[in-house]
Amino acid sequence: MPSGAFDCPICFEPMAGHIFQCKEGHPICGECLTKTKTRHDNCPSCRGPFPAEDMRNRGMEQLAETMHFDCRWGCGASWRPSELEEHCRNCELRQVKCPVQDCPHRGTLFDLRQHLEVDLHHGQVCHLPWSSRLHMKTSAFSRNLVAMKLKLIRHEDMAVLMRQEFKDNMLTLSFSHFDLPFKYTLKLTGGRDRECIFTGRTKELEANEGGAMVWIPKALGTDFRVNDEFSFTMSFEAV
Repeated sequence: MPSGAFDCPICFEPMAGHIFQCKEGHPICGECLTKTKTRHDNCPSCRGPFPAEDMRNRGMEQLAETMHFDCRWGCGASWRPSELEEHCRNCELRQVKCPVQDCPHRGTLFDLRQHLEVDLHHGQVCHLPWSSRLHMKTSAFSRNLVAMKLKLIRHEDMAVLMRQEFKDNMLTLSFSHFDLPFKYTLKLTGGRDRECIFTGRTKELEANEGGAMVWIPKALGTDFRVNDEFSFTMSFEAV
């Protein structure tokens, strides 16, 4: 049986994991089934309704596990369905959208880094060295600057993207990697030799939510201020 027979009729991706079917036996992947039933659409093959209780096509699931499917990004690798999704999430050729709002650019992670290094998006992206010391006005908390700022932190072939945003009396910083993850250390310093240290790991660039975030409340920034400013240093090391 050709591998194309396992392509979902809606998203045209290989059906990995659970495969479902309509009453006539036409297959569909789980993600597209959820979207189709949410829109109250019918089967794209026969236009018949899907059953109220989802029906698995276990025969196709077992057969699919004996086959290999090509990577959707065209890298030339082929994998079993249980391994394909993990590979596609980490493939070097996967397409990623530029994180700058309203920028239509899409490309590989390497292309995206080159894009951010060359196109500064009219000041929305600035460049920082690998170990940086930043100063911020504590008055920024009260102004609630909601516009997100991006900082590209570079050292030789390594790069991390930092998102900075003031919102709801809170400074939020998140760190994303382009290739391999890093451990970051953020040290907030103030008068009388006071320190507050945050540590964590960078997240994937495509992830909008995750654990690689630091929240600095207004009270903390005010407590550490010196002449209406607070400062912090950033450093990174390979995991």
